[in-house]
Amino acid sequence: MHAGHLIREARRRAGLTQAELAHRLGTAQPNVARWESASMSPSVDTLSRVISACGQDLLIRLVETDTAEWNSLTTKVDLTAEERLEKLVTFVDTMEEGHPQTPARTSRRG
Repeated sequence: MHAGHLIREARRRAGLTQAELAHRLGTAQPNVARWESASMSPSVDTLSRVISACGQDLLIRLVETDTAEWNSLTTKVDLTAEERLEKLVTFVDTMEEGHPQTPARTSRRG
């Protein structure tokens, strides 16, 4: 998602046209259009000011990346379709063992 999506969504939630938002910001409507189309990217300060002009707050936070999950995903991407299917079947079998009320499957592959 780029800044333009945030601006467009904030403007729509506020019920404003591009021209009305531009007027609130003291800028021209084409600038708002450029931001929304991503042909021009506003700074974080400008983005925050635009969102505030729509009566909303922009919250930005940094969070640590879970490298274990990322490594797991990249490992799975490298698997063949057959290997992924086998891992899925194993997972389903494991889940069924933990839930005895689940009816047993009669066929594994179609």
